[in-house]
Amino acid sequence: KLIENTYRDVNIALANEIAMICEDLGVDAVEAIKVANYHPRVNLHIPGPGVGGHCLAIDPYFIVETAEQRGMEAPIISTARSTNEKMPYHVMQIILDALKEIHKNITGCEIGILGVAYKGNVDDARETPAKVLINILNDEGAMVYANDPNTPDNIIKELGAEPADMDRVLNCDCVVLITDHDEYKTITPEMVKSPIFICTRPILNPEEFKEKGMIFRGIGR
Repeated sequence: KLIENTYRDVNIALANEIAMICEDLGVDAVEAIKVANYHPRVNLHIPGPGVGGHCLAIDPYFIVETAEQRGMEAPIISTARSTNEKMPYHVMQIILDALKEIHKNITGCEIGILGVAYKGNVDDARETPAKVLINILNDEGAMVYANDPNTPDNIIKELGAEPADMDRVLNCDCVVLITDHDEYKTITPEMVKSPIFICTRPILNPEEFKEKGMIFRGIGR
């Protein structure tokens, strides 16, 4: 299980690095990865805002520590962990860049978070990348509202956000989708009152939102 989780973490880190390079090049990384995965020996994961849960974000460290105890290094595994841990900071930069386009400062802005669980259709928020992002937003003076159909309000409050229904979140200055819950897959541009939608999971069609004049950003998109 340790090896399986470490492999997944490294694979996700590779996808995230590809995504960040594609953002700079103006290439849709999600589509590029889908094409690459047609090759029978390629199975790249899809990029996202980071990993969480009680295994995937922790297990690779056991292998790194075991290697160190035996006088060896595990640079690939360590780098993968570092890459995935930095993804919430990358999401924050995407938010800042998008706000700059509408001449807004993060301080005093209402930021709506869709999903705090570490993955879709679960209520588990352990080691969730949403927590890191919420902490950064709070430190920058933003007002953070979060919705999650599966995670209790008291957990959302513990993460540092104000629980809110989906309509309230979609009315914030900037909306950030973190978790790919099924409930969010049916969001349409007409439901979103915010001028900015940051979709860190590839569950919505960017063109539908851009056609309505919205700023739509994603990991690698």
